Amino acid sequence: LRVLNVLWQKTASNVLLTTTFKDVTINILCDDKSYISSYNSIDMSDQDIADIKVMFIAFGLCGNTTLETLNLSHANISDKGLIAIGNSLKQNNSLKELIVSKNVNITESAVVKFADALQESETVGLHRLDLSEVAILDDGLNAIGKFLVNNITIKSIDISKAKVSSEGAKK
Repeated sequence: LRVLNVLWQKTASNVLLTTTFKDVTINILCDDKSYISSYNSIDMSDQDIADIKVMFIAFGLCGNTTLETLNLSHANISDKGLIAIGNSLKQNNSLKELIVSKNVNITESAVVKFADALQESETVGLHRLDLSEVAILDDGLNAIGKFLVNNITIKSIDISKAKVSSEGAKK
């Protein structure tokens, strides 16, 4: 089991982010999450941002009130990144559009955990979710369906290229 811890500590007018991953500690100095709070849209598509950077984006989403669109399409994120984003959305109701399509390293188990995190939150304000070309099978679709049962804000979910078995379609 590998654990990624993100801690933040206020120092004067800055925030020190400390991340430990595979026994390597990374320190990043940010100014009160302003790296994300000053934007209403962030497009990081087609960039190799990887999970470590997604952790900091997820951190910035917690309690954020300005960001409405986050595009992480084809950004080389994997399970850890998607799960971190899902968990951060428990504390964010301003994000309206999330695009995580074409991230081939995301597995169905991460999609299930992501959907479960969204289902646990009463504040998720997403209107559009794009999971196209992400590995989604029966369990992932079932988890997304459970999330949708009580969600009143979502208007569009793109799950094109999901692989549904005939048994899964019956659920």
